[in-house]
Amino acid sequence: EGMKLTNRFLLLTLRLESLKREWGVKMLGARDITTQSECQWVENLYRDKVMSVARKMVARQQARDLVRQQMESETMDDTVSMVTFITEASTEAPSADRLELSDDLNETMLREQQVSRLLELLELYLLQETTRLLSQQHHLILSERERDEAMLPLDLWKKSSMKEIMGMPRSHLVEEFASHLAAGVSEKNDSMLVPKSHLKDCLQQLSSGLLAREKECYQMYASYYEALLRSQYNQLYQKNQEVEHFRTLAEVNARHTKEEALVFLGDHTHSLILEITALRTKISA
Repeated sequence: EGMKLTNRFLLLTLRLESLKREWGVKMLGARDITTQSECQWVENLYRDKVMSVARKMVARQQARDLVRQQMESETMDDTVSMVTFITEASTEAPSADRLELSDDLNETMLREQQVSRLLELLELYLLQETTRLLSQQHHLILSERERDEAMLPLDLWKKSSMKEIMGMPRSHLVEEFASHLAAGVSEKNDSMLVPKSHLKDCLQQLSSGLLAREKECYQMYASYYEALLRSQYNQLYQKNQEVEHFRTLAEVNARHTKEEALVFLGDHTHSLILEITALRTKISA
C-alpha cells in the first residue's frame, strides 16, 4: 500500500511539473523559459493564479472534513447537537483561512488541486486561442470578399472555374412603342383614332430602336466570342509550352542516359583491357 501511494505521489509530481512548465511557456508566449527573470515571472504568476486557488480549495475541503468528523464523534441530544452544528458552521470559515496559511495541508490533495487548476487554465487558454484564430480567419475572409466585390472582374474568361454564359439585357421596345402610340390616340365614341403622322413617327422610332438593339447585340456577342477565342488561344499556348518543356526534359534525360551508358562502357572496356594485358604478361613470363 505504501509503494502504491509513493508511486502515485511521484506520478502526480511529474504531471504537475510538466503541466506547470507547459502553462508557463504558454503564458510567457515563448518556446522555452531561458532566463532567470522569465522563470521568476512565471513563478509569481503561478503563485497568484494556481497555488493560492489550490491552497484555498484544499483548506476548505479539510475544514469541512474536520467539522464532519467532530459532528460524527459527538453523542449528544438533539438540542445540543443543533447548537454544536450551528457553532461549528459559524467557525468553519476562519478555520479554513487558518488552514490555508498553515503548513498542515495534505500535500497529495494540494498537488491534485494544482493539476486540476492547471488543466482548467490550459483548456481556457486553448479555447481563447481557437476563438482568436477563428476571428482572425473570419476577418480575413470578410476582407477578401469585400475586396473582390469592390473590384470589377475584367478577365473572367481566364478563370477555368467560370462558365461562359452570355446574358442579354431585356428589351423594352414593345412597352415604349405602346406608350408612345397611346400618347397620340384620341377617342371618339367607341373608336380610337390614331393620326397618320403620329403612327409614322411611332413606327420610325420602333425601327430605330430595333436597329440600335441589333447593333448592341452584335457588339456584345462579338466581344464575348473574341474573349472566348482569346481564352482558348491562351490555354492552347500554355499546353504547347508544357509540351515543349516536357520534350526538352525528355531530350536532356535521354542525352544524360546515353552519356552515362558510354562512360560505363568505356570504364568496363578499360578494365577488360587491363585484365588481358595482365594475363599476357603472366603467360609471357
